[in-house]
Amino acid sequence: MVRLTMGSIRWAFNFGKWKPLREEWLLAAQSVQLEENQRIHKFVFRKDAKAALVGRLLLRKVIAEKLDIPWQKVKLVRTEKGKPILEDTEDHRISFNIAHQGDYTVLASEMGPSTVGIDVMKAERPNGIKGLKDFFRLMRRQYTDHEWVTILKNPDEQEQLCAFYRLWCLKESYIKAVGIGIGFELKRMEFHIYSPEVPIGQVILDTRSLQTEDMTEFTMPNFTHLGFSHLVDTAESLLESEDSNWENFTNKPENPSDWKRSTAGSLDI
Repeated sequence: MVRLTMGSIRWAFNFGKWKPLREEWLLAAQSVQLEENQRIHKFVFRKDAKAALVGRLLLRKVIAEKLDIPWQKVKLVRTEKGKPILEDTEDHRISFNIAHQGDYTVLASEMGPSTVGIDVMKAERPNGIKGLKDFFRLMRRQYTDHEWVTILKNPDEQEQLCAFYRLWCLKESYIKAVGIGIGFELKRMEFHIYSPEVPIGQVILDTRSLQTEDMTEFTMPNFTHLGFSHLVDTAESLLESEDSNWENFTNKPENPSDWKRSTAGSLDI
């Protein structure tokens, strides 16, 4: 049976391309809780600070809009596993989850008591890994024999990497949805992929796992890409605007490669 989920939300924000103006960053920074703002201050790189701040804004936006709670009344806390939840844990009207990696922060949300998990990965070889075979050897225990067949049957290395990360995202999304935590062995779940490719702009629903073989199928929405104006269109100030937020942000290198270049340059002097 296929049915439409009511209140399904899928949002994506490309923080990699976001080059915030001073006014934008200050608006975003003052629209989150104090402890969230302080946590974002501690990131070493601008890219990570942007990803985290966007994630908090996405969470507040979906809660405020879908539950009709004033922005200033939304109080987020974390579980022992680090999962963000509403402070009122008795409120099960909405389930939400976020992830960020590469250039994107993404959010998935469902209305009702169901749980939802999401993950995103950029299909690129990790830094410090000489060859794909070495990388796969390190990750051997995270996948079942069937899943390795799915990965390695692709003739091209980039296609193998895409299949690897596709399965990784499936496993991580499941773990996040059920709230198991990082101690769960990824090899304990096995996913079967029937559509070898995921066309851009389409949702694939024929993937199955040993845990969800009998699950009811849902028709899911495509991801909506939000711009900054949409991200903050319902935001309200929770904190005073402080120039230190902007100074802290601009003093960070964009990413590790920028930091390495600047460090190498200083050593040459």
